[in-house]
Amino acid sequence: MGKTLQCITLVWTLLRQSPDCSPAINKAIIVCPSSLVKNWYNEFGKWLGSRVTCLAIANESKDKTIELLTNYMANRSSRCGAPVLIISYETFRLYCKILNASEVGLVLCDEGHRLKNNENLTYQALMALQTKRRVLLSGTPIQNDLTEYYSLVHFVNPGMLGTSQEFKRHYENAILRGQDAHSTDKEREKANERLVELTALVNQCMIRRTSSLLNKY
Repeated sequence: MGKTLQCITLVWTLLRQSPDCSPAINKAIIVCPSSLVKNWYNEFGKWLGSRVTCLAIANESKDKTIELLTNYMANRSSRCGAPVLIISYETFRLYCKILNASEVGLVLCDEGHRLKNNENLTYQALMALQTKRRVLLSGTPIQNDLTEYYSLVHFVNPGMLGTSQEFKRHYENAILRGQDAHSTDKEREKANERLVELTALVNQCMIRRTSSLLNKY
């Protein structure tokens, strides 16, 4: 689907320009499964070559990792030597105190469906990151679970769907009641209304591409 290339393009654009002709961000963090850290590093090299330097945290020792991450977060220059940090979910969680110490322009989470539970430690560590721009990237269909759906949308746009209790009260309860085999016509009608309302709201921050897009290729 070209997700990686689209995201590299986004990162490069934000690092280079904004409406006022200066860089929109100084640093970006790519968080992904440990098996994909080197892949992301190679993809940046493939598409951008030496135009951007990436710092990939893979198999470094604890002391070396602390040193690298501390230096990365301490560098607030508009011309950061290595503006793109690539790190695994596990490593991010372990060193989140260092990574949450100062602001970051963008965080991009690959295999973002991992963040479907807003109560797990990785989700909470990433939510604490000081950033105004969050992107979730996933090739896995989001399961038909409204609680997980809420967690993913809330990560990208905190407050868009209200609190979890407000979401449950306004959307989830009504939609689930309407899907019940014993629901009334009125309950099904209300469920459909809430589903249409929810879809319209979330579509403001979601880009969805299906395999049909690639069929002609």
